[in-house]
Amino acid sequence: MFLWKRIGMMLLAVCVLLQMPIIVSAARAENVTFSLSAAGDTSTGSTVTISWNVSENSYFSNCTVYVYYNPKLVEFLDYDSGSNAPSGSMFMAADHKDELFVKGAFVHIKGIQTSGELAQFMFRVLDDSKPAEFSLAMDECEGLDPPDSENAFDISYTLTGVVINSKEPAVTTVPSSSPAKPAASTTK
Repeated sequence: MFLWKRIGMMLLAVCVLLQMPIIVSAARAENVTFSLSAAGDTSTGSTVTISWNVSENSYFSNCTVYVYYNPKLVEFLDYDSGSNAPSGSMFMAADHKDELFVKGAFVHIKGIQTSGELAQFMFRVLDDSKPAEFSLAMDECEGLDPPDSENAFDISYTLTGVVINSKEPAVTTVPSSSPAKPAASTTK
């Protein structure tokens, strides 16, 4: 009798599970590309703008961004939301000069599906005789699918940094195992 009771309970549990709606996200960004680009005069004393950009159709919703720099070559001045920052959001950043990075994040953001500039970081060039590398790292990177939903998911991404005042190619891409460590470029 006890065995039949257990079998009956198991069948009931299976029937209940089969009746539950299964939620499947329709589309996920397979790999989002985040990159840094430089604009402006890169001579000593000038201000250069480093832009943080996202690739198209990313479903990107939020993360913490780290822009690593050499404080002997450039000085962090200010930040601003980029020309393609998500509407209704606020970007905030703080300089961590002793740790060699500027840390920033959006506050109150919904997923976006367009490419473009998310934020700008302004630096004063202190020494243009050496290449100044700006590398990118990110943490807690999420997407929303669809963008207006609450279905958050971790997204995979590729990161690409930029070098100013270099006679070599300006951008390189290398894999990295940890998203919050500096590298010219990383893939998570």
